[in-house]
Amino acid sequence: MKQLVLSLAIIGLMTAIGFAQEPPPPPGEAGMAPDVEIEKVIMRECGMADLSAEQKEGMEAARLEAQKTIIPIKADIELKQIDLKTEMKKDKIDRAKIMKIAKEINDLEWKIKQADIDQKIKIHSLLTPEQREKMKMKMMMMKMHGPEGKCPMNMKGKCETNCK
Repeated sequence: MKQLVLSLAIIGLMTAIGFAQEPPPPPGEAGMAPDVEIEKVIMRECGMADLSAEQKEGMEAARLEAQKTIIPIKADIELKQIDLKTEMKKDKIDRAKIMKIAKEINDLEWKIKQADIDQKIKIHSLLTPEQREKMKMKMMMMKMHGPEGKCPMNMKGKCETNCK
């Protein structure tokens, strides 16, 4: 009876872990956090024309530095997830080992979050208060309406989402 309860608990844990993981990024965007990609689209599509060449270079350097940090961490996470699956398939499950691997995955995910925050801080320091406000508004609109900035259900006139 104990083994049945333990097995059901572990299956429930694995199901929860599976649902808690975010989907992989689209091809060509591996290693980028969602906000990083939104900022990249804003820079490309909306053109923040008032940025100096130095600011643009600094933002690109911050983005590349974050990617260089995040990509190997994501690879480590994938390897740990394989280890976790392997442990879960064993006949005799070692709860302590599974919990250790789960904590290692969580710690690696925290490192990705820290790299994303570091990038945002670097970008923030490059922009003037006016530029920060403009970028913040564009990011908010893109999060609400997607990269195209289109209003849902053709609510024309009720939201300003274009980049012009």
